[in-house]
Amino acid sequence: MTRSSAEARGLLVMIHGPSNMGYAIEHLERLFLEVGQGLTGDSERVWFSYTSTDDGGFPPDLPDGHAIEFEPTTREPARLRWLAAFVRERGIDTVLGFDQRLGLPVHRWLRRGGVELIVDYLGAPASDLNRGLVLLLKRLEVACRRGKPDAFVFETEAMRATGVRGRGLPSRSTHVVPLGVECDRFRPDRSPPGYLSEAFGIPDDRRVFVYSGHMERRKGVHVLLDAFVRVVGEHGRRDAHLLILGDRPGERERFADITVGTPADAFVTFGGYRPDMPEILAGCYAGLIASTGWDSHTRSSVEMAASGLPLVVSRLQGLVEVIEPGVTGEFIEPGRDDQLAERIIDLIDAPEKRAAMGRSARARAVREGSVEAQRAALLSILRSLRPQM
Repeated sequence: MTRSSAEARGLLVMIHGPSNMGYAIEHLERLFLEVGQGLTGDSERVWFSYTSTDDGGFPPDLPDGHAIEFEPTTREPARLRWLAAFVRERGIDTVLGFDQRLGLPVHRWLRRGGVELIVDYLGAPASDLNRGLVLLLKRLEVACRRGKPDAFVFETEAMRATGVRGRGLPSRSTHVVPLGVECDRFRPDRSPPGYLSEAFGIPDDRRVFVYSGHMERRKGVHVLLDAFVRVVGEHGRRDAHLLILGDRPGERERFADITVGTPADAFVTFGGYRPDMPEILAGCYAGLIASTGWDSHTRSSVEMAASGLPLVVSRLQGLVEVIEPGVTGEFIEPGRDDQLAERIIDLIDAPEKRAAMGRSARARAVREGSVEAQRAALLSILRSLRPQM
């Protein structure tokens, strides 16, 4: 049977770190394997490379022996020759890199091994935005690079802008594939009655507002806490509760002075990392993302929306792509804990509005933010690029 030009002979997925890096990367690894299966027609023609494979944790269904160790930033001729031979012997003609750097020798050696298409998937901003002479120089630098991918995939338009108007990538070589989640797992009916009370001791008569993510200051955890000091202290509300997830041991103490000694202290719970996120989110009332620094379309925001939660988010970069204002959520200006407090109270006092927003958020997530949509979009891009080679 003749293979079409859109079907690859073999695919190598190059991860920029060690295996078993964590939840977000696990999702992408599964996605890349499924896309590889679709692109080549057989998981036996898909390989993964990591800087280290000591920790295991490879994607499910990856055949034994198909995870190798390779440092993509290496400049050692022996290792580069080894990689060129590796891809040549296995008929690998397509490479999907994750957060690879421009100008690496590895790209030239992959070409020598017979690779026809190199695509880089970026899960983080590519650069600060630039303009004028700085941007011109960036574009010249990219144009002169001997080794670089053929195309770049970003998760949001804001992230694509950091590549085009920051790093100087040609717009025609960039694509956007929104993050997707398993909407059959994250759904409004996943939480049994009293789940949050049993899991965290939160009284059933409180509306739970949830944040899930890193504890960096730019993520705005202090804004969430300041807002609850207002909600509970200034406004005297006893029907709201803040649930913060994703904190590691000792991280809660960074924020202790914000609520300690205030009435709000009894209305805040730090829950750490949890394996039962679908059940937790389905039992919450709304999601909050109060970032004060650069932020994008976070996975947690899609999980919240798929769980039927309206979101209140900062008006920042990729976060403006998270909601349809007034339809699936509301904006606040970055750092404005007073605005956040107002949005929280408004959602509690307008349950019908909150329910309508939640339904719209769920519908949008199923339509645009499912893992099936993400997989189909990435596979379509890769197939569309192959005949051009």
